[in-house]
Amino acid sequence: MKDHQPDFIREINSPLFNRVFYWYCLTLFRRRFRAVWLDDSAVRPSSRSTLYLGNHNSWWDALVPLLINERVLHQRARALMDVEQLRKYPFFRRLGVFSIDREHPRRALDSMEYAAALLNSTGRPPDDSRVKSEPEGSKHPMPASQSAHSDETANPDETARPDKTVRPAQTPQTSPPVGLWFYPEGKLVRPETPIKLEGGIKWLARKLDPARTEIIPFAIHMHFMRSDKPELFVRMGEALDLRMFEMRGDPVRDETQADRIAIILRHLRDATRRDSARFEEAGRPNGGFRLLLGRPTNS
Repeated sequence: MKDHQPDFIREINSPLFNRVFYWYCLTLFRRRFRAVWLDDSAVRPSSRSTLYLGNHNSWWDALVPLLINERVLHQRARALMDVEQLRKYPFFRRLGVFSIDREHPRRALDSMEYAAALLNSTGRPPDDSRVKSEPEGSKHPMPASQSAHSDETANPDETARPDKTVRPAQTPQTSPPVGLWFYPEGKLVRPETPIKLEGGIKWLARKLDPARTEIIPFAIHMHFMRSDKPELFVRMGEALDLRMFEMRGDPVRDETQADRIAIILRHLRDATRRDSARFEEAGRPNGGFRLLLGRPTNS
């Protein structure tokens, strides 16, 4: 008899495993790349949770978020992975990865609902004085999107509750906000392929609380122009206006809105590719790139 497989596989909170795997990733990046460059000049510090949207063109896209989060952002990084891949590589759960089943729309929607609740329940408005000023011991109502169980006590194989909704675990108000990394193309594509958004990302964006969340686009590009080892470039753009994701049931207008978002991602990708190929005398690429790992000059 075939073992039952859960429809939704949630992440497991494992800071120790995350830290050990991060050091392993550092070794990989240092061995395989001449340098890793980051341009995050458009990103402003925020207490909001963040949905990151990027192009999906290489195997390294799975590890780039971990590198950037551990070295720069220091959020509670989360990501989505195809359910079959997550069953095949279950250790990713301990890195903050939960599943999405794109073959079944209802199950995919469950993952999107979980992601929305996770972002809305962990982000805080920029002016958080109300929470800080309330007297100690005062009771805060638990958001409907939160569970009464912590990550440490959650059953790793727990499936959806009777109402079929899997909710994020409750987290302290002082915990860092969540950064959820999402590749809206849904699969690996060639770098020159026009970016197209999956329907799920539009649904997810419309469910986000603009006071507690933000959406930041990013682009990844790599090339071999200066060495037998490639250089990796990551650029993060300005936060998107959540009103861009408002869909009103008009097919023509809604498709135009989706195209606008895809165009923003494409322009960011193209600008990253262009600036990464132009270098200053000191060997630094044009734009706001700064060295994250590797050699600083043309030496």
